[in-house]
Amino acid sequence: MLNRKIIAEIRKNQSEVLSEIYIEYREEFIHWVIKNYHCSIDDATDVYQNVILVFYENVLSRKVEEIRYDLKTYLFTIGKNKAMEMKRKSYRMVGKGDMGEYHEQEANNENAEKEDKIVEIEKSFKRLGIGCRKLLNLFYYQRKSIREITELLGYKNEATAKNQKYKCMQKLRELSFYSNYVKG
Repeated sequence: MLNRKIIAEIRKNQSEVLSEIYIEYREEFIHWVIKNYHCSIDDATDVYQNVILVFYENVLSRKVEEIRYDLKTYLFTIGKNKAMEMKRKSYRMVGKGDMGEYHEQEANNENAEKEDKIVEIEKSFKRLGIGCRKLLNLFYYQRKSIREITELLGYKNEATAKNQKYKCMQKLRELSFYSNYVKG
């Protein structure tokens, strides 16, 4: 159907035309919004219903006389703006002390991931030799300086202790599944 014909039929109160448009683009639009704006299916459906409503109101108020490009492109452009508006509102609704249910779930997921990474690093640490475990324990857990470690472990000098610490960290990285989370 040509865009002018669609607009004319909507203005004549031909509700089936609007229903056809609604059905034709609904599924694709909802998938697109969920994928690009990371929202729930309910939010995506709300956005789509708002898009159809805005389109309908624009046609009736004569803000739109002709759509110069594809109707789908027009609807998706409105949808992009509505989805971004929805995201902005959801960010504003989350106060500093009130994370909201979505953000709380995200924080719980992040904490669970961190805990898994810590467990993996601890397992890798236990697989290190006793000398490396002792050195890294002194440096990272007991916060001893390289000078103190040199004296405690009897290294020749501080450069040797630093070099050994580096080698131990390399070994820990190799053993650890989460190598990019082990720093040192």
